Amino acid sequence: MAKRSVKRIVRHAFRFKIEGQDEPFVVWTKAINARSRVELMLTAADVRRALELRGMNNTQKCAGAICAKRQKHLFSHPVEGYVDWQYRRAYVVSRTKNGMPSVCVVYGHHDDTAQMFDKEETMRKLLRDLEMNGPRKITLLPPPRHKSQKGVDRPMGKRDGTRVSRPHGAKLRWAIAQVGAV
Repeated sequence: MAKRSVKRIVRHAFRFKIEGQDEPFVVWTKAINARSRVELMLTAADVRRALELRGMNNTQKCAGAICAKRQKHLFSHPVEGYVDWQYRRAYVVSRTKNGMPSVCVVYGHHDDTAQMFDKEETMRKLLRDLEMNGPRKITLLPPPRHKSQKGVDRPMGKRDGTRVSRPHGAKLRWAIAQVGAV
């Protein structure tokens, strides 16, 4: 009997902070890779709005997420209002169920502006730069697809740690225990 391949459903967790609760409320969505590129223009108004919302270190209130929501007409799919903007990925919700995200589209981006959304000082620096030099272009691309070819992506050799120059993982813990360190 031949094995049937099972395609894994990729999912993404949207985390919502609810006042009065310590733990975030998590909603899991089905994640679909994007098929086309989108060019967004980050403006000073987006950064000002993120500062008003206290969007520092918040992936859903940062300037990138606000910029994507403002320019939702540029996407080839519907944008339902939730965007999770991370350092190398942007998750744009395309379908909701009962008001909560159910399907999102995954985009990749390769600029360094996402790191500037974490602190108030760097956001103010970005705001000054945008006011002086004008809007900044952010290109969202389909994420790279990894096609594994037999023997190409897999490490060669024994799986007993012999090709590692120093102990790591369980072998490191065992080595430390043998020395007597705590």
